[in-house]
Amino acid sequence: MASALSRWAYRLTLTALVAIALAALLWLAAALALQLPPVQERLRQGVEAAASRLGRAVTVGAFRLSPTFTFLELEEVQIARGPTFQEGRVAAITRLRLYADLRALLRGVLLIQTVTAEGVEVTGRIGELDGPTLAALPPSDFGPIHLRLLQVRRAAVTLTGPDRTLRASGLDFDLTVEREGRSVLTLRLPRLEIAWRDRQLVLEETAGRFRTVGETMTVEEAGTRLLGGRLEIKGAVTRLASAPTLNLRAEGTGRLEALAALLGWPGRWDGALSFRGGVSGALGSPVLEGTVEFADGHLFGFAVGSGRGALRAGEGGVRLEEVALAAMDGRARGSLRFPAEAGGGTAIRLAAEALAMPGVLAGFGWRIPATGAVTGEAAFTVRRGGSNGRFDITVADLAPTARPGARGTAAAALRLEGKEVVLERFALTLPQTSLILGGRSEGGRYNLTLEGRLTDVGEIALLFGFPRYGGRALLSGRVTGPLAGPQVTATLIWDRPLLY
Repeated sequence: MASALSRWAYRLTLTALVAIALAALLWLAAALALQLPPVQERLRQGVEAAASRLGRAVTVGAFRLSPTFTFLELEEVQIARGPTFQEGRVAAITRLRLYADLRALLRGVLLIQTVTAEGVEVTGRIGELDGPTLAALPPSDFGPIHLRLLQVRRAAVTLTGPDRTLRASGLDFDLTVEREGRSVLTLRLPRLEIAWRDRQLVLEETAGRFRTVGETMTVEEAGTRLLGGRLEIKGAVTRLASAPTLNLRAEGTGRLEALAALLGWPGRWDGALSFRGGVSGALGSPVLEGTVEFADGHLFGFAVGSGRGALRAGEGGVRLEEVALAAMDGRARGSLRFPAEAGGGTAIRLAAEALAMPGVLAGFGWRIPATGAVTGEAAFTVRRGGSNGRFDITVADLAPTARPGARGTAAAALRLEGKEVVLERFALTLPQTSLILGGRSEGGRYNLTLEGRLTDVGEIALLFGFPRYGGRALLSGRVTGPLAGPQVTATLIWDRPLLY
C-alpha cells in the first residue's frame, strides 16, 4: 500500500514538474517568438494600421511581453505630426503598456482595457491639437482595445505659436472611460509656463476633475496658483468634437505687485486682488469677464484703500472699465487698457475728486505739512522701459497744517517722458503768497526753477514746515536734489525780516 502511494506521489510530482516545464517553455517560446523579426514586424504593422485611424504615422522601437502575459510593453513610441514623419514628430513615449483582461484572456479573447504611458513628450504648434483629434485619442472601442483606463505619468508638453510659448512639465492624468460615452479625467500639473514676447506667466499646483458625457465636458473642480494667489474654475465645455466652447465660472485672488511685474509697470503697485466672473467663447480665443476688487495697497505709488472695476480679457488685450477707487479720503474713477493702442504698454486714465492733500504729497515723495482737497485728471501709458502721459492737478482749501484757517489754491501740470517727470508749471496761491515752479527731474532728482512773491514769509514757511518767520520777500532760484529730499537754492530779498 505504501509502495503504491509512493508511486502515485512520484507520478503526480513528475506530472506537475512536466506541466511547469511546459508552461515555462511556452512562456519562453512566446517571449522569444515576440522578439523574432517577423513577429515584431507584424506587431508594428498592426500598430501602424490602428494609428491610421487618427491620420498619424507611428513607429515603435521594441515590443516586450510581461512574464505574466498581462501586458504588452511598447518602447520608444514615436507619433508623427501627420500621415508621415516628413512634417516632424508631435509626441514621443518612452514606455507604453497595454494591459489585457485576465478573465477574457482565459476565454481566449484578447481584451485590452488599461493603457499606461510613461515619459511622454508632446511638441507642436498652438492650435494644432484640435478638438476632433483630441476626441479621437481615447476611443472606448478600438479593435482589441476596449479602453476603460488611460494613465499618463511624467508628461511634458511644449506648444509654440507667434510670439507665444506654452510649457508644461510633470503632468499626470487618469482618464476613466465609462459606458455610454461617459468618462472621468483627473489631472495634476506641478508647473505650467505661458510666455509671450518678454513676459512669462507661471501656473503652479494645477489640479482638476472633469466629467465628459457625449460632446459636453463638465469641469467639476479645477484650480491653480498664479500671481501670488489662487484661481478656482467650474462649469462646462460643449461641442468637444467640432468647435469646443467654454462656459465656465471663475473665482480667484492674487497680488497686484505680481501682476505689475508681469506687465512691466514701473513704480510702486501692490495690494490684494480678487476676481469673480466667467470664461466664455471658443477654446482657441477665450474671453474672461467679471468684477475685480482691490484693497489696501498702492497704485503708481499712491495709497488706495479699496476699489473695483469691470474686467474683460481676451481678443488680444485686457480692459478694466468703470474703475472706482476709495483713496486718500476721496474718490477716483478711470479705466485701464493693455496693451495700449500704439507702442504697447498699459494705458491708464484716472479722474479724482476731493483727495486728501497729505496722501497725494506722499505719493509724489513729498513731505509737506499741508492740507487741502485735490482734484485732478491723469492719462498716461506705462511701459517697462519708460512711461509717458500727463497729470493735471488742482488743490482747493490749501493751508498749512499749523494754520488751517489760511485758505489758498494750487495748480500743477506734470508730464511723464520715459523715466523723467517734467513739471510744466506749479502755481501756489495763498492769501498773501504766490509761488511758481517749473522744470524737470532726471534720474530721480529735481531740477526746477523757482519764482515767488511772499507778502507774509511766515505763511509759506508754515506750509513747507520751516520755523516761523515774518516779513515780506521776493524769491528767485532753483529746486534740486533727490525727490524725497529736495534742496532750495535761491536769491532772497527779505524786507523787514522777523524771526520768532
